[in-house]
Amino acid sequence: MKASIKYNFGKSGFRFASQEIQNNKEICLIAVKSNKENLQFVSFDLRDSKDFVLQLIKLDSILLLYVSERLQDDFDIVFETVKLSGSNLKFASERLKNEKKIVLKALNYKEIILQYASEKMKDDYDVCLEAIAKNKENLAFVSQRLKSDKCFVYQLIKKRIN
Repeated sequence: MKASIKYNFGKSGFRFASQEIQNNKEICLIAVKSNKENLQFVSFDLRDSKDFVLQLIKLDSILLLYVSERLQDDFDIVFETVKLSGSNLKFASERLKNEKKIVLKALNYKEIILQYASEKMKDDYDVCLEAIAKNKENLAFVSQRLKSDKCFVYQLIKKRIN
């Protein structure tokens, strides 16, 4: 049955599945594992289920964009998703974009992540130094206060980030 589900739904067919299918945890796990974009067609109840979303994270099949707002504000869910892809920070709640631990975890990738962080994080000395060390283009999102801070600029020069 599992192989036929993957074959029948392919990359975009899952959106046409019945509500019963889109609410079936086992089938939805298979559909999302075959294509992360299928998460947008999974029932709201499953997209709002921390247990279901944690299972997707274990499969490395999660796009924070498609989970419920409640889970976009769940520290554990957001922390785990930014470990998979720093760009998931873009879809975290404003409250969690303000969490230093989450922002630093999102910076583990060489992406331009600082653009998704809160204004407070864009003004955090350590966060900004780490962000620029990962990708120099993050400098564009650093607060004006830090860009004018002699110690901060000295640290950038010292690390040969210009």
